[in-house]
This record gives sequence, C-alpha cells and structure tokens, in this order.
Amino acid sequence: MVDVKKLDLLYFSNDKPVPYELSNGSNKGKIINIHPIKVVDWGIFEKCLDVLLQEKQDYDNEDIIMMSYLDFVLNILVPSSVEDDGESLYAEKLAKVLELSLKIENIKTGTYRNRTCLVFDDETVLTSKEFDDIKKIILFQNLEDYDDRYVSPDVKKLYYDYLATINTTSVNPSLERKKTFVIGKTGISMNEINKMSYRVFNQIYVSAVETDIYYANKIIQSSQKYEMKEEIIHPLFVAKKDKYADLFVDKSVVESKVGKANSWQN
Repeated sequence: MVDVKKLDLLYFSNDKPVPYELSNGSNKGKIINIHPIKVVDWGIFEKCLDVLLQEKQDYDNEDIIMMSYLDFVLNILVPSSVEDDGESLYAEKLAKVLELSLKIENIKTGTYRNRTCLVFDDETVLTSKEFDDIKKIILFQNLEDYDDRYVSPDVKKLYYDYLATINTTSVNPSLERKKTFVIGKTGISMNEINKMSYRVFNQIYVSAVETDIYYANKIIQSSQKYEMKEEIIHPLFVAKKDKYADLFVDKSVVESKVGKANSWQN
C-alpha cells in the first residue's frame, strides 16, 4: 500500500526520487527509483500523462472496473488508439512515462503467474499490483495538487464549465511563458530551471503569481476609492481550498451560473 503522506514527508517535499521495492519472485527485494520529472522533460511528459489519468468507472462496465489499471491500459486503451501503421498512441505514452519516471527503456508486456505484467532490462518484472503503486506515486510525486478521488463525468463537466464562467478572459500560459516569468522574478537562469523538478518549479511560479496578486490587492485596499471587506492574507498563509468546494456547497447556484454563461455565448 502506498503511504502518500509518508512519501511526501520523506521524498516529494525533498525533491528526491522515491525508492520502490519489488516483491515478486526473483525480483523480490530489488529497488527501483521513481524520479520526479524535470522541467526540460515536462512538455512531452504532460502530453503522455493522460495514460495514467483515465477512469475505469467512466466505462460503466463491471468487467472493466474490476480490471487492474495495467490490464485496463493494455486491453482497453491501447487497442482503442491503434493507428494505420499499427502503432498505438497509448502504448507510446505508457512507454514514455515509464522511461522518464523510472529511467528505463525497451519495456515489454509479459505474463507473471498467468497475469499481465511489464518486463524491462530483459528480466525485471513489474506486476499489475506494482504498476498500480508506481502509477499512484508518479501522479502524487509530480502533481503537487493531485487529487485521486473519483468524480463522475457529469460533475467534471460542471466543474470545468464553472471555471469557464469565472475565468472568461484569463488563459493558462505556456510552459515557456511560465519559465520566462520566473526568470524575470527570481533571476534563476533557463538552464537552472530546466534542471529543476517540475513540481518545485511550478510551486515557485504559483508563489510568484500569488504574491504579485497579494501586493496588488493590498494597494487597492489602501486606496480611498475602493472598499475591500475581505481580509487580505499573504498567499503563504491561506488555507488550501477543495477545488470542488463551490460545486458541493450549492450545486443549483453553480448550474444557474453555467446556464447563464452558455446562453450568453449562444
């Protein structure tokens, strides 16, 4: 079982690779390291990350839901993305994610005790149970705000529609713009940024943006022209809010806002 809090304390927050001990057969006791993704590799990693983020429950099929995630990837996702040249987009994504995270290449599928497994270095076996653990570690390790709760497609759609109503003019900047913003704010060089883990870099970026907003609000607060009733707290001391909190507080209000926004767009 993966103890995320313990891993966060020992490895994530210290920007260290996570050692994972294999427990199957001849590989029992072997340690493989799960590395945080560097900024320089984030662009390609992010494009492949959806191979670990699919929800089996969305298929509403008991056989699929009961599968291990590895079986789900290999038997459902991979066949669904086979292209004319015979290659599968999801197979390539899975190989790239494991290559960047585990520093391994030439990953193959195999069987261990009549169950699907992955094989690398010609002899190291990764069972479906171990893959589930490693998948979870990779996601929590690299996505500082990762949330592994299952949320239905309807709620997800409502959430993203709601975000669209409150972020009507803002855009998510590219990784390049984020990097140049951090360079301008901190003086850290592009070379140094590229060597950072993305998890650390993104927190530096978010902190710099939130601090700018904080000081802007403090200036507005001190102006006699404006009245700000809410207390302005430095972002370092603001408690994190559940991203779905607004949806669950009053779903009808959110649906009303989304409905009005959609009618304006139409």
